[in-house]
Amino acid sequence: MLTSSQPKQHARLAALAQQSLDSVPPLAPSRSAAAMLALSSILALEHGLEPTGGGSSWAAETALSLLPSLMSLRGFLKLAPAHSQKGASHPTVDQTGYGINAGMLTSWHGGRDGCVGLLEARLRWGGLSSIEQGCSAGFPLLLITLLAGGLKGAEDGTEPGGLGDDVIGLSPIGVTWAVSAISHTLSGGGYRDVLFRREPMSTLLSLMNRVHLSHLHFWEGSGGGRDGLRAVVDRIVSVLEFPFMQAQTSPGSPSASPAVSAALVPGRSSPSGKVTNGELAKAMTANMHHYWQILQELHAAAPLVRCLELLEMEDVGRPVALIARMVQSSRILASEVVTEGFFGAALMRKLLDPASPREVIRDVLMTISNLSRMSKDFYEPIGQADIWLALKACLHHADPSIRSKACSALGNMCRHTPFFYDALIKHDIINLLIDRCMDPDRHTRKFACFGVGNAAYHNDHLYDQLQRCIPHLTNLLLGDEEDKTKANAAGALSNLVRNSSRLCDDIISKGAMQALCQVIAECANAPSSEQREASSESPLKIALFSLGNMCIHAPCRHHLRSPELFKVLMKLKKSNDPTIVKYITRITNKFPDAVNH
Repeated sequence: MLTSSQPKQHARLAALAQQSLDSVPPLAPSRSAAAMLALSSILALEHGLEPTGGGSSWAAETALSLLPSLMSLRGFLKLAPAHSQKGASHPTVDQTGYGINAGMLTSWHGGRDGCVGLLEARLRWGGLSSIEQGCSAGFPLLLITLLAGGLKGAEDGTEPGGLGDDVIGLSPIGVTWAVSAISHTLSGGGYRDVLFRREPMSTLLSLMNRVHLSHLHFWEGSGGGRDGLRAVVDRIVSVLEFPFMQAQTSPGSPSASPAVSAALVPGRSSPSGKVTNGELAKAMTANMHHYWQILQELHAAAPLVRCLELLEMEDVGRPVALIARMVQSSRILASEVVTEGFFGAALMRKLLDPASPREVIRDVLMTISNLSRMSKDFYEPIGQADIWLALKACLHHADPSIRSKACSALGNMCRHTPFFYDALIKHDIINLLIDRCMDPDRHTRKFACFGVGNAAYHNDHLYDQLQRCIPHLTNLLLGDEEDKTKANAAGALSNLVRNSSRLCDDIISKGAMQALCQVIAECANAPSSEQREASSESPLKIALFSLGNMCIHAPCRHHLRSPELFKVLMKLKKSNDPTIVKYITRITNKFPDAVNH
C-alpha cells in the first residue's frame, strides 16, 4: 500500500473497506464495486506474502476485521453489477472472449470480481467458523451459479438483478477467486453442494475446456496469461482431488456406517450442522463410488489432459498427479486419458523431459505402468508416443524412485504380449534393465527383476540378451533381499527356461539352481513362527515353481539330483498349503527313483 507505516496501512485499508460497504440497495454502485476490487487485490498480494510457517501478515489480520460480513457479501453477490443499471452502456467482448465493462471499473474487470475476492479472503483467513457460516449461507451453490453465467432468484422469490448476456459478472481473476472460495467451503460441508452433484461439477470442468483456457492464456489483464492459467487449473484440481485427500485421512479408509452415510450424503448435514474431520473422511469414503461415477459421466479426464498442452512444464504437476490417480482407479477414465491424446509424442517429450519436475516424471511413469498392466489395448498408443529415449534417461536417473518406476513400467509393458520386445533390443533398453538388477536401491532391484522376468515370459526372442542377467538374479537369491525381490528373481529364472532350453547350461554353471534350492531350504528350516510360505510375497512358492520348470529340461533335471534337496521337499510336502504340495509333486514326479529311495 505504498507505505511501511502500519497506522497508515490500517487507515487506507479502513477507507477501502468503508467504500466497499457504501452501497444503496437494491443496486451496488460502481464506487463500491471498485473499492471491493481494490481491497481484494491488496489482500491477494498479502496472500502471496504470507509466512511459510502459517498464520497471516499484520495487514491480512487487520483487513479481516474490516471486511464486510458474509451476509453483506451475499447480498452484494445477488445484486446486479453497476454497469447493468439503466443507462449503463453495454459491455463488449474483446479478442480473448472476455467482456469489457463500463463505469468506474476498468475494461479488464467484472462487476462482481471484488465481492468474490473479499469472500475468498474471508473464507481463507476466517477459519472453520467462517467456512461453516459461508456454507450455511449457500455460498457454494451461489458461486457455482455465478460461474455458470447467471444468478437465480432470491430466496424470497423475487428476482434480483441477474446476469444477462450483456453483463460480465466475473473477469478471469474473479473466476479464480470464485473457484478458490469454493475450494475453501468444501471442508465446512460445501462438498455436499459441489462434489456429489452433476451440474456443479460440470460447471467447474467447463472452465477447463480448450476454448476458455486458450482465451485465458491470451488475456492480458489480471488473472490471465501463464500465471492466471496456472492459478485457475490449480484451484479446480484442488476441488477435484478433495475427496481423495480426505478419504486418505480415514484410518484404513473404512466404509462409513449406514447412519453416518445417511447423515452426510449430498443435501444433508450432521445434527449439529458442523462437519468434523472424522465425519468428513468417512463421508468421502462412503460416497467415493458415486464421485467416480460423476467423474466418468462428465468425462473429467479430458480437460485435464488438454490443459497440459497449454501449461508450462513447471505448472503441470497437480493435473498430472490427478490423471495418474484416475488411471489407477477407473478403466473408463483411463481409456479417456489415452483417447484425448495423453500419449501424443510432443506432450510426452514435454512431460518426460529431464528438466521436468521429478514428481511429474514419476506420475507419468506410474500412468504408463498402470495402463500397461490394465490392458494390452494400450500398448499401441504407448508405442506411438516414442518414449524410448526418455525411458533410457529414467533408468539412469539420479532419483531412485524414478529408476524403480521406469523398471516397473517396462515390466508391465511386457506383461500381456511381446509387443515391445523388438523395441527393447532396438533401443538397448534391455541391457539397461539388466543393469538395474544390481542397482544400489532395493526397490529398483525388485522391479528390475520383475521387468526382465516379463521380458522372458512370452517367447525366447530376448534370451540371448537376457543371458547376462543370470548371475545378477542368482546373487539376489543368495543376498539379503526382501522377499518380493527374491520372488521376482526366482520368477525371472523360471521364465528363462519357460520357452526353450537355450539358457540351461548358463543357469547351471552360474549357480542359479543351487540358489533356488537354498531359498527353499531356508524357508523349510525357518521356525514355524517365521514361516511365510502362504504369503503372496514369499519366494518359496516361486522357487518351487521355477525348479519345476527347470526339471522339464534334461540338463537341469540331471543336475538337480540331490538327496538333501529331496529331504527338504518331503518335509515341505507336509504343508497345509495345496499350492506348495502341487509344486513339490510336480518336481518329485520327475525323480521317482530318488523319492522312493
